[in-house]
Amino acid sequence: MRGRMWRQCKGLCLANKYVENEILIYKIKRMKKPDYHILLCNSYRIAGEAKGACNKKNAPAIIQYMIEEAADRGLDVTVSSTGCLNVCAQGPVMVIHPNNFWYGAVDETAVDEILDALEEGKAVEKYLIAETEK
Repeated sequence: MRGRMWRQCKGLCLANKYVENEILIYKIKRMKKPDYHILLCNSYRIAGEAKGACNKKNAPAIIQYMIEEAADRGLDVTVSSTGCLNVCAQGPVMVIHPNNFWYGAVDETAVDEILDALEEGKAVEKYLIAETEK
């Protein structure tokens, strides 16, 4: 009898987990996407340590500054720190989606100019390191 009850419970438990997962997936699909996703290289490596060029060029402080500035401006953005973007010589490197703007040599001054331009839907040519679509 114990085996039969366990199988029934196991089936119900699995069904409940399936329903819970479906609800979670539904909630995830319904989350509001930000207008922009800003990625800033912080040179994380597979082992999890940040030790590359962008990190040495103050990327952690730039990330914090960017988050605060975007919030102060009321921009709907998500800022993410990334692993190496493989453009170390031009770091710190920032990528803005959905525009696909790639910027190099980003510092606090660049952040201010880039966010100003982003509010107008434009790019800042002097920091771009990749061609933009016309």
